[in-house]
Amino acid sequence: MLLVSRFFLVSGGASLARLYNGPDTRADELLLGCAVALVFCSISPGSRLHVSLQTGVRRGGPFAGLALLLAVFLLKEPTTPGAWFDVFWTVGPTALALLAGLVIGWLVLLPDGLISKILGHRWLSRPGRDLSYGMYLWHLPVFILLIPLVPSLAVRVPLTAALSVLMAYGSFRFVERPIRRWAS
Repeated sequence: MLLVSRFFLVSGGASLARLYNGPDTRADELLLGCAVALVFCSISPGSRLHVSLQTGVRRGGPFAGLALLLAVFLLKEPTTPGAWFDVFWTVGPTALALLAGLVIGWLVLLPDGLISKILGHRWLSRPGRDLSYGMYLWHLPVFILLIPLVPSLAVRVPLTAALSVLMAYGSFRFVERPIRRWAS
């Protein structure tokens, strides 16, 4: 249903801002994430479904991970109308969300795998747990504020990343942690 809706928006000439920022155009990604979480919460370890899912992600997870990495580093989101724009903005967000869901399933259902162990290391998991949402919240305002100050994208992107981490750490340390202590 959401793919059909996005198809009609793309075919009708909706702007990139509408396609990228519309809650209805991104809802399938959120719903897929919710479905993956519900599946993980509802299956019993060792059950037939659990074993079947493990077998599936053991086979498909590495390919999905590679495809997702290639998409992140090689795929450029189209910004101008054309055939690639129409295809990407109709099915691209859903395809990328499905790949991400498969990768998450691979990591969760096979926690003893090498990639799960590497990503589960405390140097990565602790900042991921404590700072990732703050980094998500801070990255766009920092990026936008840097546009007039740092015209070079090659400099602005890493600077945005570094400042977003610092802002996330500051808000975690001085806002989130005190509120959590107070709430406890």
